[in-house]
Amino acid sequence: MKNSWQREFNINYFMIALLLAVSFLLASFIFLPQNTSPSAITQDMISTPDGDGSEISPYKITQNSELMWLSYQNNNVSPLQNVFISLQANLDMSGQNWEAIGTDNNTFSGTLLGNGHTISNLTLSGVTYAGLFGITGMLTIDSLNLAGVNFSATSYAGAFVAKASVANLNSCVVESGTISCTSSAGGLVGQGQVYASECSNNASVSGGTYVGGIVGVLSTGTLDLVINYGAVNGTSYIGGIAGQSSAQMTRCENHGTLSGSSKIGGLVASLTNGSIDSCVSHGNINFSVDRALREIGSFVSEGSGSVQNSSAKVQITLSGINTNDSVLKFGAPDSITLTNSLSESNIQNNLRSTSYKKSYMVSSQSIDESKWYYSANRFDGMPIPSNIYWDYNNSTTTSTMANYLLSQTFDETKAPELQYNLAENYYYYELGSYPQSHVSDELNTYLLNNRDSLVQHTSYNNYSYSNLAYEYQGEAYVDAYGRDFYHVEPIVWRLLNIDEYFNNGSTPLVTTINSITGGIAWDNSSWITPIGNWAKNPVIKRWLNENFYNDAFTADEKLFIQNTQIGNGDGTIATDVFLLSRNQINSYLDAKRCDPTSYADMNGADVTYFTIDVDSVNRVYSILSNGGTVTDNLNDTDRGIRPGLFLSIP
Repeated sequence: MKNSWQREFNINYFMIALLLAVSFLLASFIFLPQNTSPSAITQDMISTPDGDGSEISPYKITQNSELMWLSYQNNNVSPLQNVFISLQANLDMSGQNWEAIGTDNNTFSGTLLGNGHTISNLTLSGVTYAGLFGITGMLTIDSLNLAGVNFSATSYAGAFVAKASVANLNSCVVESGTISCTSSAGGLVGQGQVYASECSNNASVSGGTYVGGIVGVLSTGTLDLVINYGAVNGTSYIGGIAGQSSAQMTRCENHGTLSGSSKIGGLVASLTNGSIDSCVSHGNINFSVDRALREIGSFVSEGSGSVQNSSAKVQITLSGINTNDSVLKFGAPDSITLTNSLSESNIQNNLRSTSYKKSYMVSSQSIDESKWYYSANRFDGMPIPSNIYWDYNNSTTTSTMANYLLSQTFDETKAPELQYNLAENYYYYELGSYPQSHVSDELNTYLLNNRDSLVQHTSYNNYSYSNLAYEYQGEAYVDAYGRDFYHVEPIVWRLLNIDEYFNNGSTPLVTTINSITGGIAWDNSSWITPIGNWAKNPVIKRWLNENFYNDAFTADEKLFIQNTQIGNGDGTIATDVFLLSRNQINSYLDAKRCDPTSYADMNGADVTYFTIDVDSVNRVYSILSNGGTVTDNLNDTDRGIRPGLFLSIP
């Protein structure tokens, strides 16, 4: 009887223990965080790539198993240090096991050359560090695309690297996917010192704190020509480019929608002694909690540092706001120095809707309109600093940055078109306008007799009647040389470097068909070199880059004039408009002769025109009517002025 009772007790005890164990397993499955990514990489899944990892013989990755070998080798065998890797093909990692390359104990350092290839469908979750790379020392990635990423971590997540000591990224693109973690989530990098150029993110990024479209926490570094298109969501410290930054940012853009409940910055949430220059904030902001609106900034929400030459145009939607007296800082808090930057915001909330608001964010200066343009397409009519993307090379492969650059910084519809003069056999552009042909005596008399019906103007860009150049002096409209009026007409610029332009894509070098004015002399000074004359005694230089430049070109037209360095062995100087050298004239102009316009003739110009060159006894070289060369005294005023330009035209 006793043995039977003991057996029954033991069976019941076993059943109870079994039920508890099953219950624990079920609870664990339901309530505990699950690792939904494939299991760890094992040795039977890998294959060794060709190469020894040196710069001259990099590891050549041609298939999934070789990429997985990098992870297995670094994380489980021996850390890969200062190695070189070359991706030789596109890889699709769908359904493949993945572990981020680099761990706490085995950090990775080296260079990955993507060669324009794409790695697709990397998946990793339930880990501390999620990304192609986990923890790295010095890391360089060049020309690599990631598509369909699915990374989720508890602490650090970034498509390319979760946490980097130093990350150098060039022409790297995240085409699609999702990235998330509780802290330090970024489209490209979760946290680290980052140097990135011509990179972009189109994946959605989400998390708790320090969430950025490009970097979650950017300790230091530089970002240039970096764009975020992905939505960025979190609780606090949400930034279109970075959640927190102490770096230098130039020509960066955010187009992704930002959502959160605390500290949202169109570009950076928290800026710590960093700088933002020539950047664009164009992503909408959703703010959903009862908090003071000082935590929203279309540029920066809090911190210290500077924002200059930047533009913001965002719609801010507020929900859960229970008061009407909160103040919105359109651009940034007072602790941020704002210079020559413009913020425009349309604000809506659940209590009231306010009309379109503008706030000119300036410090010690006004908006310099010559440095801005208004884009009708890509940026929805917002003002943009004119230097954004001017250095961008459109020849970049279509699989990288060019996928997301929809237009140039200038409005291409306004760009001058290359035309051809069949009768005289030359290519030309029309850009700007200037007084050229003389008005007939009949029209001249009419204008003088009807001067009260005309509008007074002193700038050639501003007249609105008959396209005539005139100014009011006492009782008559006259110019500086008498009662003469001149038609203001488009300036014809002859293309000089035809072969280089068509065969090699060189920047167009152009000069005027005619000399456009005269009566200007060099300073007759002591011994100076040619470039010294141009730089130190800039009579003609100043006239070309101030008087002529501002009279002849509108703000939009100026965007197509490239600032350039000119000079010789004596030195160089930056300029927008210049005189041609004798070498350029001899190399490019088959017709060296240059007749003056009637306006130039009125100003004293004959058929001879100045060059930029000065001889050993301080005389200026000029081109004669027969195409020959002559030297003149520096103070001669009967030579024409024939400007030259380099054009920034796609």
